[in-house]
Amino acid sequence: MPLPLLRPLVHASWAAHLQPVDPGWIDLAANVPVLSTSRLRDLGWQPEHDAEQVLREFLEALRAGRGEASPALTPRARVSPLVGTGLGELNRLARRGYRSLSG
Repeated sequence: MPLPLLRPLVHASWAAHLQPVDPGWIDLAANVPVLSTSRLRDLGWQPEHDAEQVLREFLEALRAGRGEASPALTPRARVSPLVGTGLGELNRLARRGYRSLSG
């Protein structure tokens, strides 16, 4: 997805408390240099986990509300049901009496 489209979506979902990552993380990820591991591999190093596996596990943990003591990933029992849902889900939760998104 092009960054000019992704950043506003991340900002909107973050502002609506649908996910815990502010749009600055998109900027950070977009500007990370790509490094070669060929020299390390020549020395016998092999990664323990591939990128797809790590990303899948991270997204599953984020969706499940698992986290550690970091401000962005601290588990939030009242917000975690919203992770991975659409904005239409907010209306359904409001009708069921779910009033606060902030805890």
